[in-house]
Amino acid sequence: MTEIQKRIMFLSLEGTGLGHLSRCSKVALALSKDHNCLIVTGLREAGWLLDQSLDFVKLPSLDWLVSHRAARLGCRPYFDRGDEHVAQFRGHIASTVASAFDPDILILDHTITGREGEFYQLIAHTRAKILLLLRPVLGNAASSVPALLSFGGTNLIGKIHSVLVTGDPRTSTIETELAGVFSRNKIFHIGYILDHPRLTHASIRSSKLRVICSAGSGLDSEDLYNAMSMAAASLSSEIEVEIVGGPHGQPPSAKSANISFTKEYHRLAARFMDSDLVVCHGGYNTLAEAMSARRPVIVYLESHADVTVSDERRIHCEKLASFYPITVVSNAAALELAIRTALKDATIGEFRSLLNVDGLLNIAEYFRNLEIHRPVNEERVGST
Repeated sequence: MTEIQKRIMFLSLEGTGLGHLSRCSKVALALSKDHNCLIVTGLREAGWLLDQSLDFVKLPSLDWLVSHRAARLGCRPYFDRGDEHVAQFRGHIASTVASAFDPDILILDHTITGREGEFYQLIAHTRAKILLLLRPVLGNAASSVPALLSFGGTNLIGKIHSVLVTGDPRTSTIETELAGVFSRNKIFHIGYILDHPRLTHASIRSSKLRVICSAGSGLDSEDLYNAMSMAAASLSSEIEVEIVGGPHGQPPSAKSANISFTKEYHRLAARFMDSDLVVCHGGYNTLAEAMSARRPVIVYLESHADVTVSDERRIHCEKLASFYPITVVSNAAALELAIRTALKDATIGEFRSLLNVDGLLNIAEYFRNLEIHRPVNEERVGST
């Protein structure tokens, strides 16, 4: 008896950064060894972020459809029927893809009905088994849970087969945050989604401490990059800094001679391996990539316009710090002090996580054991 390959479709949330797409792409790559995976996203960065063995369908981007998102990037929306029709426009395209691909399993990333409720009809009528993929901390439960269930998501809770949490239960607040929404027997902590990077080429190294600073996609990164630039100037004889700006990041306004600026890397975890210390904004994926490279982390936790984002990063870092070398700071002076402390730390080097970091292996095993039911005119799992 041969198990047929499952058809898995990912609906990747179009956030302000690349975190959701990055996480989905890693999961899809792990599952694509045994199953047929397709990612649906509005992010154009999917063209370079996804491994060449994966394919995706590009939805019209919210950044060029919704007026307030377009204004943030200085763009003019091309969709002239108003924000209230954006969900219908994107939803129709996504539903058409789902009808043609006919997935056995649908993976929802972070929200049930999408950013603007565009996936409501697709979720309501699909035959697919539906899984919800979440980070280990949502943030401020008062705002994060309503966001997860927004645009009619509350009506579709019963359609969710299980919740897969990409973290360790010891650093997770999901069971508490979702109490009363999903029963505990539907929630599975699969472990952190980490790369297994290899250093493809090492830079010519000086005797200075090498620091890599990243704010993910680069949105809302100005404070971090300027604080890093100030610290680098004060420590110019002791450190060299590379700022990885991300697709939306810009170089700091003042840049000392020991700072270089790179727009982006397709495999940031591998780049982290060529560093001694990582400075970041505390986003899940950047932390996971630092843990993949086994490097200590300083998190510059600046205030964020979205309080849920600030709370998620703060709570997650506080919990992670019990198991991994993370220092949290909130201003330029504290960042410089933390780097000076790292310089004096004789143990700086590679750190092994004490947490469950086998998320990709565990999710592959979960899917191997997940039963599907296809229409009678198609092969079933276990058919010869």
